[in-house]
Amino acid sequence: MAFHVVVAIGLVCGLWWLVFGEGRYSRQNYEKIRDGATLSEVERLLGRPGEEVSEGQLPHSPTTRPGQAGRYVVWRSHNGYIAIALEKDGRVCGKIMFEPSL
Repeated sequence: MAFHVVVAIGLVCGLWWLVFGEGRYSRQNYEKIRDGATLSEVERLLGRPGEEVSEGQLPHSPTTRPGQAGRYVVWRSHNGYIAIALEKDGRVCGKIMFEPSL
């Protein structure tokens, strides 16, 4: 009986981590990205390095003040992307999550 309880708790914890844990591309982790975060903090949240792109390569860009963003980094998934704008000091100054509607 105790073994089954331990296994059940382990499964619940594992599922919780998969749905809400750090280190993966998800809406929940996108919502955790804050202005002022570093690129490495965002990479840790999303579980991998992003791809540096020009603003023109993004159909929809993060909203920033003119001239504020120095770089753009994108994480692509099978159904959209997350993009961040970085100031010249390397800190987040804008973000967008784009998921095309069906």
